[in-house]
Amino acid sequence: MIKLTREEKEEIINYLDQFMDFSSYAIWGKDKTDISGIVDRDNLIETFNPNYVLVAFNQSGEVNEKYKNFHMTRNDTRLMKTINRVTELNGAFITDLFAGNEVITKTGDELKKELKANKALKEKLIKDFLIRVKPFIKLGSKLIAIGETIVEPYLSEINEIINQSSAYHYSGSAGKTYDELEKSYREAL
Repeated sequence: MIKLTREEKEEIINYLDQFMDFSSYAIWGKDKTDISGIVDRDNLIETFNPNYVLVAFNQSGEVNEKYKNFHMTRNDTRLMKTINRVTELNGAFITDLFAGNEVITKTGDELKKELKANKALKEKLIKDFLIRVKPFIKLGSKLIAIGETIVEPYLSEINEIINQSSAYHYSGSAGKTYDELEKSYREAL
């Protein structure tokens, strides 16, 4: 377990603030859209969990409010309920492997095709990701890929840099029960 002082947590949170247009934290209030626990800086510092980073494949749409990614859609309810069952993940940083203006209008399949054809874009986006998770690499945090489709061939390229595992994707299309999701996330710890 990584233990940080309040000042160390605050320093990392301040660094991560620049990425909150497409990242967030595994902190929910009463429902998936309630980000009050994140916006309240004291609560965020107390709840911040440096042990894990949750990483989805790509940003699925434009986020118009800081901290709202992973706190907007109906599928985010499934993530919220799963994390609330796997309390070791509460307060973890959540981001997408591929995020930003280059990817927000693309589906996962469209992006996979583009990345296969455009190696320079793929390298740029992976470099951007590594900049986002830099504090966690230094700490030796564990990256948990949300959905096995991002493990290969993308995360395998940085396997030497950051400890990682994967869990089922939480979307309804994955067809998993909450018990199956919980088991998958627990195994990924």
